[in-house]
Amino acid sequence: MQANTHPDGKLYYSIGEVSELLGESPNIIRSWEKESGVLAPRKSKKGDRLFTAKDLERLRAIQYVVREKEVGIKGVKKYLALDQKLKQQPKVDLIGTLLSLKEVLIEVLEETQTEKKLRQQ
Repeated sequence: MQANTHPDGKLYYSIGEVSELLGESPNIIRSWEKESGVLAPRKSKKGDRLFTAKDLERLRAIQYVVREKEVGIKGVKKYLALDQKLKQQPKVDLIGTLLSLKEVLIEVLEETQTEKKLRQQ
């Protein structure tokens, strides 16, 4: 199996297949792609999106952050970047990491609250 394949052996998924796998509409997936800044699927000659297994992983992470953590899409990039940073950092600098986490979470919370207020108007 190549590094960029899914267990079912596919190299690429259409937006319809991704939509079905995630239980999200194609419009939501396009929106996440456009607004998150962490996803850039390839496009076919016809302009159709071609998602890899890695793209699916990113989409699942975006879905988790948006749906479970209720973070606005604009906060997704920061949230995922911090998550990646935490995974790569040694465990020794716990206080510094926690302070950084607190700052980012406060920022994400403020952005999410602002987005919710704008949607309610």
